[in-house]
Amino acid sequence: MRTVNAEDLFEAIAEAAWAVGDQGLLFLDEINRHNPTPALGRIEATNPCGEQPLLPYESCTLGSINLAVLSKGRNIDWQKSSRKNIGCRRFTLGEIGSTEAA
Repeated sequence: MRTVNAEDLFEAIAEAAWAVGDQGLLFLDEINRHNPTPALGRIEATNPCGEQPLLPYESCTLGSINLAVLSKGRNIDWQKSSRKNIGCRRFTLGEIGSTEAA
């Protein structure tokens, strides 16, 4: 074991993350200090992108919509968008419902 300069180590981690498109460091202790629902448990992980903190045995149910398919030139097709959003909500609720019994 050896001692290293913390600033140099942090810089090396940041550069390596940048080089491969990784989101970088995440500090679960800091996330838990700001956990709005501590009575539910400690946050133990996040989804791969880091934007969804997860309690034990939780899964990420984030989704996305390709906005390019909803465009009409420079405008949004709001009827198509509404149908797409309803379908996405149904899918997500079904996904959540199927994991509750697991």
